[in-house]
Amino acid sequence: MKEEALAIPFKPNWLLRFFSWVNKLPIPAWMFYLLILFAGGASQHLFAWGKGVLEVGQFNIFLALSWIWLIEQLYYFGHVNPQIARQTLDEIRPQMDLDDEGFKSLSYEFMMTPASPPLILPILGFLFGLLFAETVRPISPEVNYTFPEFLFFIWGLTHAMTFVSCYAIIRQLRVVNTVIAKKIRVDIYNLHSLYGLSRLTASMGIAILVIAFLTSFILVPQHIESTLHIIFYLSFLLLALAVFVLPLTEINRRLREEKNRLVKRVNTEMKDAFEKVRNDVKSNKIEQIQSQSISIDIMLKEKTLLESIPTWPWAPSTFRGFLAAVFLPLFLWFVQQLLGRLMGF
Repeated sequence: MKEEALAIPFKPNWLLRFFSWVNKLPIPAWMFYLLILFAGGASQHLFAWGKGVLEVGQFNIFLALSWIWLIEQLYYFGHVNPQIARQTLDEIRPQMDLDDEGFKSLSYEFMMTPASPPLILPILGFLFGLLFAETVRPISPEVNYTFPEFLFFIWGLTHAMTFVSCYAIIRQLRVVNTVIAKKIRVDIYNLHSLYGLSRLTASMGIAILVIAFLTSFILVPQHIESTLHIIFYLSFLLLALAVFVLPLTEINRRLREEKNRLVKRVNTEMKDAFEKVRNDVKSNKIEQIQSQSISIDIMLKEKTLLESIPTWPWAPSTFRGFLAAVFLPLFLWFVQQLLGRLMGF
């Protein structure tokens, strides 16, 4: 036990202990977070009904789902991301040039977030959340329906989690690009085992789009009308694209090099085969000519196959799904603007 404790490179972040506690509950994690979301929305409505700003029984979607940005982050980074990351490690394990101890160390580095930096990130995130809440207050009258301080606190917590999540994303993607991509054995004919890497980065990009853009579009569409917030949301769009593609650039470089090496080898073999055919033609060696022709035909097929193999480690379905997630919010925004102009509102 002592040796195992000494082998741990860093102490895990306290959030990981919270996620572990949630996983041990007698109910599924998603149900636990839904209960929190329901409790937060119900308490907001009770306050709003009590103050008379809403009629008793009147429903307001903003108040009902004011916790959703925090809940989405907790559920994804605490439960969805670890599951995808573990599947990714299981898929690439056979192609990793690591012994069991080295792979365990890599898995810990990949799956865990260190406790440091301790409080600076959530503190900065909390302060940013308060500032952000103040900027949206003039265009979100629902903020004043209950206790504005309560919603400010929620947004502070949400952005505190956002700052910690960004730190976790950067660490995990750095491991993908600087460690895994360099230690994995490249096999141009077997890309399936690498697809887990792109599923992981795509899931992160989609999570960013859903949390930062799509949820905001549904709950507070008036924010999209602000130039400042359009710039803010477009920056998250670019961030999602970067999160999906940039961590895969190293493995893409290695796949391109391997593909070029194999194509070059086939070209050299075909050159030698054609030279032999010329000599056999001069010597009238019919059987050797037929044999070389078959070899050249096989090499041409091999070259065609090699040139058709992609060098980005993602399945077509993963790429299409990510593009759909990227363009769906933009399509919804475009439809909203079009309908608004046609209907005069």
